[in-house]
Amino acid sequence: MPVLDGRVHWTRAHIHSNDPEERRDRGEWHWSGGDDIDDSVWSSSEPSGNGSCAQIRPGDGLLDDTECGNDLAFICEEAVES
Repeated sequence: MPVLDGRVHWTRAHIHSNDPEERRDRGEWHWSGGDDIDDSVWSSSEPSGNGSCAQIRPGDGLLDDTECGNDLAFICEEAVES
């Protein structure tokens, strides 16, 4: 996973729960397209139950859960023809 310009960025990962216990369960998190999230993309102590959206952390490029209303950079996704 790339680390972009040293800033924290939003990802397409999210969970539809306000319960911190459910938000700590990696199996409850999904990409916006519905696919499961591989455990290898989470930091070792994440998700911690801090929020319902995931961000890419600067430095190691791993995911960290946080509140969805935080003001962060974002990554656009575009389909590429093969």
